[in-house]
Amino acid sequence: IMNAPLQQWRVFLHPTQKKLATSDRSGPVRVLGGAGTGKTVLAMHRAKWLAENRVLPGKKVLLTTFTRNLATDIEDNLRTLCSPETLAKIEVKNLDAWVNGFMRTQKFEHRIVYDRKQDAALQAWRSALAVKDATLDFSDQFYEQELEQVVLAQGITTLEQYRIARRTGRGVLLSRSKRDAVWAVFEEYRGQLASRKLKEVDDAYREVAEMIAARGADGSEYAAIVVDETQDFGPQALKLLRAMIPGGPNDLFFVGDGHQRIYSRNRAAMSRCGIDIRGRSRKLYLNYRTPDEIRRQAVALL
Repeated sequence: IMNAPLQQWRVFLHPTQKKLATSDRSGPVRVLGGAGTGKTVLAMHRAKWLAENRVLPGKKVLLTTFTRNLATDIEDNLRTLCSPETLAKIEVKNLDAWVNGFMRTQKFEHRIVYDRKQDAALQAWRSALAVKDATLDFSDQFYEQELEQVVLAQGITTLEQYRIARRTGRGVLLSRSKRDAVWAVFEEYRGQLASRKLKEVDDAYREVAEMIAARGADGSEYAAIVVDETQDFGPQALKLLRAMIPGGPNDLFFVGDGHQRIYSRNRAAMSRCGIDIRGRSRKLYLNYRTPDEIRRQAVALL
């Protein structure tokens, strides 16, 4: 074993995890674990087992993650792990790339905004801030965080929805009249984006999920979806993943670690996204990357 090439070690499944990768589940599963506990390897083996044992003709397993680089790395490792026949039944694509591809097939003209501080999106945001109520002593940062953490995260599209929206953790109470005044900024921003054929990523997720729901998930091309780095997906992304496949055995398999959240600023509750993991949540405790000597040094430093 110690003489095996690194390429094999990168896809080695620890025996303690085999049952998680190779058994049937009655519904969505979430597996949590720290860095080095083998989450990505588990996700790959789960996708492989599903492709070999639970995929009907004409269907695939989607293995998705947040970043393009990780998706590329996973695809490279799957070539080591899977036969060509199995690999043909697995689609590896980060969620943004999947959404962009779907939008093109639907002749969606809008481009997705990934950075509000650049180019046309920045112009749209500045135009929106220009209409804010001068009597409200709120910073530009307040408006941006309110947009991200409340409006986009909850998929709010109307003033009526914003008036009753949860704002837990925002630190500032807003009366109805203040919410009305604040909403004008967000309405202007979306209008400015629309005139430039642009759309916020969370709005794109929400609209694609609505389109899929309207036509029914039963026509999904996927038999199962495996999700890596779940902690970086916000509420609208999780709702989209739920919409992409009908509920049932082996439908959704999530792996992640909340302590490694990098991209998403919004902690998403799966139950609020239509994903019921009750009785199907597991944790990984063994670390296969970091030896105990490093752990002791790190803990002492902290």
